[in-house]
Amino acid sequence: MSYRYLKIPHLIERLEYEKTVDKMVEILKGEKSILAIYRMGNVNHPGISDLDLIVIFKDEASCNLKPSKHFSEIDQYIFTHSLAGASESFFRKMSAYTFWDKLNCIWGEEVQNLENLSAEETELIKRQTALEYLYKNYIELCIQRSYRVLKLRSILQEIKAIRYDLNFLKIDEGQLYESVKELLSMLDHWFEINFDRKKFGVWLDRYFVVLEQTLKNLADKEIKLWLPKQESYQYGKNVQIKGGDKLEFKRSGVSLPPYIVSQNKRLYNANQRLNEFSVAIPYTYGEPGSLYSDRLKVFQAYKKYNRDNIPHFEAMFSSFSNQLV
Repeated sequence: MSYRYLKIPHLIERLEYEKTVDKMVEILKGEKSILAIYRMGNVNHPGISDLDLIVIFKDEASCNLKPSKHFSEIDQYIFTHSLAGASESFFRKMSAYTFWDKLNCIWGEEVQNLENLSAEETELIKRQTALEYLYKNYIELCIQRSYRVLKLRSILQEIKAIRYDLNFLKIDEGQLYESVKELLSMLDHWFEINFDRKKFGVWLDRYFVVLEQTLKNLADKEIKLWLPKQESYQYGKNVQIKGGDKLEFKRSGVSLPPYIVSQNKRLYNANQRLNEFSVAIPYTYGEPGSLYSDRLKVFQAYKKYNRDNIPHFEAMFSSFSNQLV
């Protein structure tokens, strides 16, 4: 399938990332309600990688600071979304349910006494987290492929992170595993050669097929996504998730021509409003329901806390769950 592209990455020097971090720390540390600032992950692929900062606030504190007001054009490129934030208590609680990569306190004092689950419970949460990210990737690709317009940088970021989810699911071989390895190799040399739109489109179509087949195979083995029991779920503004015996995606509506949709973000979002999507997922609402239900309740309370007290800072958990709570 031929595609048009939005958000084609361009090279940003690693030094620019460090300048952006230093700038944001200087702005944030002036807020008396902030206890600590954490940085997550590494800039392995400058120009493709983004930055993630997690800001820890005193319990019951309120803060109306909007970090994005201080973003330069480069800052906005480096931070692809709002900064994450949490109260000290919610940061402790979330440590049991979230698997942060290379989390490092870069200002303030590290939060102590983080909460933990048993080894068995942690494995179950890892499996649930991995399935959430795989299904999110599947849904996003279904939508973008149906428009024949790809948001390239976000796709690259999502798929390169799938390696962690495969690890959680103990998948260390097979076509999906090899496809992700192939992408990581591409990213290592991304800016050394001209971007070949056609070649990447061919690779993405192959990746999508093996992603879909992997999800079907996992469901056949009873490795299923857990969702609370209800008739359907609203995922974002125009996607409805339903239970089903097999994985299935449907679109209704009319899409503008790809050359129009790919002009800018505004036209892409306008096209979204012309379409509705339905995804049937063979999920489970059975055991260990209490573990997953408790996790979801913490997510809901945490998201509400941020909305009420630190509205310009994101809740830091799976974006699949974030769409549902």
